[in-house]
Amino acid sequence: MKKLLLGAVILAPLAVLAYTQSAPPECAPGQSKLASHCVWFADKLDWKPVLDPKGNPTGIEQANLEGDPNSKTPAPYTMRVRIPANMRLPEHWHPHVERATLLSGELTFVSWDKYDPTNPDSTALTVTLRTPGDFSAMPAGRIHKGRAGPGGAVIQVHGISPWKRCAPASKDPDCKTPS
Repeated sequence: MKKLLLGAVILAPLAVLAYTQSAPPECAPGQSKLASHCVWFADKLDWKPVLDPKGNPTGIEQANLEGDPNSKTPAPYTMRVRIPANMRLPEHWHPHVERATLLSGELTFVSWDKYDPTNPDSTALTVTLRTPGDFSAMPAGRIHKGRAGPGGAVIQVHGISPWKRCAPASKDPDCKTPS
């Protein structure tokens, strides 16, 4: 009887966790809810300008799909990012793994195992996403830069919030990799 009770005590929280992890998200205004899930239609996304740290538009646009990438509470998010033709993305890194799927266009990443600002090309790895569906998983803390192709690029990014762009020598307290 004790083994049965112990098993129930261990399994009950796991069952609750499994249910909450699989429960469908609440649909936001402007999304369609079909049965028990939310649907986002590409032609109805709410694109907003991405601002630089000083509040100026960068030319990049972002549409949040599921969750809030800027939430201070760690939670899943999915967003789309539209990058104009030939735009260069400066060196930066993210505190969490950044997972990106190319939806259209072309995007070249350059990243480093060990970044040396005095000789940035010394250990660079260059990869170009060219085919819709190409996928990149950038480790937390890995410095990288990018450039959109001649037709621009649209990527879908998903991960755990908060999503943040950090400069290589950032003193921002939010720019630290999780331990």
